[in-house]
Amino acid sequence: MCMLKRRKMLAAVALAMAGGPALAAGPAAVREFEVADFRSYLPAEHPVRRGLQAFADRVARLSGGRLRAKVRTDTIPGGPGQQMAALRSGGEGVPDLMLVSVTGLAPLEPAFGVLDFPFTLKDEAQAHALLDGRFGTALLNRLPEHGLVGTAWWESGMRQMTSSKAPLDSAAAFQGLKFRVIPEPFFSDVYGALGATPVPMLFKPVYEALKTGRADAQDNTEAQIIAGKFHEVQQWLTLTNHAYAAIVLVARAPFWQSLSADDQDLLRQAAQHAGQLQRRWVHEDTLRVRAKLQELGMKVAELPEAERQKLEALTRPVRERYAAKFDARLMALYEQELNAIQQKAR
Repeated sequence: MCMLKRRKMLAAVALAMAGGPALAAGPAAVREFEVADFRSYLPAEHPVRRGLQAFADRVARLSGGRLRAKVRTDTIPGGPGQQMAALRSGGEGVPDLMLVSVTGLAPLEPAFGVLDFPFTLKDEAQAHALLDGRFGTALLNRLPEHGLVGTAWWESGMRQMTSSKAPLDSAAAFQGLKFRVIPEPFFSDVYGALGATPVPMLFKPVYEALKTGRADAQDNTEAQIIAGKFHEVQQWLTLTNHAYAAIVLVARAPFWQSLSADDQDLLRQAAQHAGQLQRRWVHEDTLRVRAKLQELGMKVAELPEAERQKLEALTRPVRERYAAKFDARLMALYEQELNAIQQKAR
């Protein structure tokens, strides 16, 4: 070996031992993954869209750019059942993480259905206390056996009711009313118990159904009401706060298992941070949208407490019948947590 080559080799070895660039590791590979919502029609300024971007920004910041979340504006086609089947099975076009409604999760883990129980939680604060406590954690802990990992609770907010002819501010107002419901048996049973005629359908055809009189009324968050342009075909918005629309940012188990423990913790932190921001934005957006709906011509009424109690009593047998089908341990925890929250509110 010539002297020059020998000197170069010794210099390289010495530099490497000193931590120099000769054998130093290159920049960490960037890993990209996709995150989506179960709806594709939400505008960019919607709190959910803003929350997803906040999640992506937080992931990039915490990982120093090593992890990058691509926020999709499209979604998996079909209703909740089709979406969940595709999400769990994977394949082309399926995101790695997705915001899903509890209605979509209930067929996998029935106890998620308790969050759709009407006339139990009166506002977002009560809902947050329930989901951020032991019951919410216990629910999320059930998801891995179904091929999913729950990273954080987000929300769509409190559901209100709209109607075409009169405000829904009394129990009597529901008699014979054609009420659009989410196409799941539970919702048909709830509105049937109120004396209404349930009209099950997905979100997309609701506007036309309200316009043509196939349905007289529906319920949704105010953000969904304005997104669906229901103010064009409904005269009344009744503030009922009758149900809380919770959503969960879930990850596909194969994707989650491919991450290191540190990166799993990083994504949970980002999801929970963005979820807290998103909740605040939902509250702010609700007030803004409510004022906008009034500006667009909707009349606003409120459900009196005495009438709310009547509606709670009418729907109680439905809640009890469905609760009997759920895991007894989870339901005992739910009742314990809910009672504590309600007692604190009195």
